[in-house]
Amino acid sequence: MMAENTVPPSLERKIRREKHTRTEPGFPKMGSVHYLEWMGKLHKERNPALYFEIGTESGASLSLAQCASIAVDPRFKIEAGVIGKHPELHLFQQKSDVFFETNFIKKLGQGVDLAFLDGMHLIEYLLRDLINIEQNMMPGGLILVHDCIPMSFAAAERNWDKKKTRAWTGDIWKILPILHKYRPDLKISTLDLAPSGLLLIEIHDPNNTILTDNYQKIVDEFVPLSLEDYGLGRLTEDLQLQPAIFPAAAPNNGRWEMPSTPNLHMLRIAIKTPKALQKNAGKIVDHAFARGIADGLLQKGHAVRIDSGADWYVDTQGTDFDLLLRGRGGFTPQPGIPLVSWVIYPGKTKRHRITKKEVAGAEHTFFASVSALEEFRQMGLGNKCSLLLQGFDPSTMYPATVSNEARLKTVMVGSNHFEKNKLRPIVAMALAAGIDLRIWGRGWADTIAEPYLVASYLKNSQVGVLYRSSKIVLCDHLETMRTGGYISNRIFDALACGAAVISDDVEGLPDDIRDYVKTVSTPIDFASAVQEIEAEGETQKLKRHEMAVSMAGLHSFSARANQISKTLIKFKQNKEISPQPRKV
Repeated sequence: MMAENTVPPSLERKIRREKHTRTEPGFPKMGSVHYLEWMGKLHKERNPALYFEIGTESGASLSLAQCASIAVDPRFKIEAGVIGKHPELHLFQQKSDVFFETNFIKKLGQGVDLAFLDGMHLIEYLLRDLINIEQNMMPGGLILVHDCIPMSFAAAERNWDKKKTRAWTGDIWKILPILHKYRPDLKISTLDLAPSGLLLIEIHDPNNTILTDNYQKIVDEFVPLSLEDYGLGRLTEDLQLQPAIFPAAAPNNGRWEMPSTPNLHMLRIAIKTPKALQKNAGKIVDHAFARGIADGLLQKGHAVRIDSGADWYVDTQGTDFDLLLRGRGGFTPQPGIPLVSWVIYPGKTKRHRITKKEVAGAEHTFFASVSALEEFRQMGLGNKCSLLLQGFDPSTMYPATVSNEARLKTVMVGSNHFEKNKLRPIVAMALAAGIDLRIWGRGWADTIAEPYLVASYLKNSQVGVLYRSSKIVLCDHLETMRTGGYISNRIFDALACGAAVISDDVEGLPDDIRDYVKTVSTPIDFASAVQEIEAEGETQKLKRHEMAVSMAGLHSFSARANQISKTLIKFKQNKEISPQPRKV
């Protein structure tokens, strides 16, 4: 099912062109949705009473509004058709500072519900525009800031050198660190809308004067700052870039998340994960895994929901596929809903392992292990299963720009829960080899590893930050995972952040990452692996960084979601065209 087109045909050429804007390596990549497409849907969703924008130029964004509107631009290049369905339209051909001095909005006696700032690409101009429009917003209003994500260092400079770059965002990227420092009360999100992102700011206190009171201090602090000085990796962490997502209008009690641009063959996919409890989802790895896959499927144009064990069988009407992230099992297939299992973990004991009957009864089973897949192919189930390794969330796991010399040396994130009264093997080897390491996780107190314990908990959202600041990340596997060839997602996470990995001797490492993972079995192996990493030259470090950049296209949740999407669409199409049995 295709969504109703919300963009006038006259804008389609601009959108097609800007979707192909080139992004330099290391800079955040935008999604497949253009900001004008998204804004068109936003206008329909929010139905604002009063819309305001700065930087109208030809009227591309203004043409999307169908309510009373105010547009400000020092030099309009309005095209025919902009008036459209506006019941009231005010055009001010003047600089925004001059416009706000007139107090026109306050004289109207009506606050702004939705504002779009796309004016001069210099931070002091944007800051003044933001200060001025915030004072004229309705509580609960939404401000959109365009061009906050540069695509290159040249595009992020204050002076536009057209010989270096055709696209220029200027230094308005600084608005994010400014708001984080001076306005932590604001709810801010950044969407991956082509060509250069969109910052969303929800306004709850239009009378706040913190930015006004500190304007000159902020200008003095941030105007001289270059992106090279601030750090691209640091900016990327500030962004916390999100895929462009619209919630469902209200189907099934609002449990479904809807894609901003539906796939021509859009499916409703219910992701089943035993431990995705909403009350503490941020603390649970299973939920973070499910959330990453859900975001990837949304980007592919599918509707998704994440169901915990308690909600597995709630509000199932309209589901096209159940996608079970299978660990210990326990899920009962639902009548009329095809089940697709993804075996990401074999369980601790034999009774938890997936059976031939379970694979035969599912529509399809993905295995995160080459050897497990081969085992079931040998049983004659090759047409019912395929390989799908674990992966990583590219919104939180990506390479840094700092050199290895600036990093912590060796880190371990994980609880000590493999065997009672024993250290996890990789930590035991590290300590026996005399390695100085830092540990985050539960169960390390009252062990010989306690002196190396930093904290018993690290938020999922902060793991990528830690890995980007670390030279070596440790990883090991439960024995059933190690011998069964189930590669931990921690390996993918760390490699995507540009860190070296030392792991236990796990089977089935993919060929493209094998050279970047040091596998060890003894403390002597461990010490040798550390020495080899420490001795890496600039060429090896560069290769590691290039590999980290390439990981997004190979092993991210987006890449895994793409494979799931293609597989499920094929199943759906085959069922729809299968001949029905004839009655005799």
